[in-house]
Amino acid sequence: MGTDDISGRRRTVRTQFLRPPQSVWLRKAGALALFEAAFFLAYRYGMSFSQRVPAPFWFPDSVLLCALLIVPLRSWWLYILAAAPIRFLVLPADAPPFWFLFLAFVNDSLKAVLAAGLLRRFLPNPVRFDRLRDFAIYVGVAVLGVPLFSAAGGAAAL
Repeated sequence: MGTDDISGRRRTVRTQFLRPPQSVWLRKAGALALFEAAFFLAYRYGMSFSQRVPAPFWFPDSVLLCALLIVPLRSWWLYILAAAPIRFLVLPADAPPFWFLFLAFVNDSLKAVLAAGLLRRFLPNPVRFDRLRDFAIYVGVAVLGVPLFSAAGGAAAL
């Protein structure tokens, strides 16, 4: 396989540039496995509290937000999809109905996507705060704004 350039020399197309090396795929699979483990631990810990009282902090949301801030935008769907089996299969004894679990999963996923998208848009480096302004934007978006918006969806589901 080759083409002639202007000088008449034959160039070959290297296949290594057409497909990433195996180590890239292994690194991505390792990152996804690490996310799964962290999400599982956060979910188990979050579900260990009483289901009668809403949790002030929902740790799986933090894990998903961190993952979406680190990985490329084109991989977001994979991490959201990877959280689904844990959300639907790891259930406490007094589990809520499936429709509620599904709506909570959609609400939490949209919350993470919205917060990550806004943070990526308004912060030069969303995983590091270089100025007090960056921290204020993070608090405004990820701690106050998006969770308040999400709470309205959660209240409607109840």
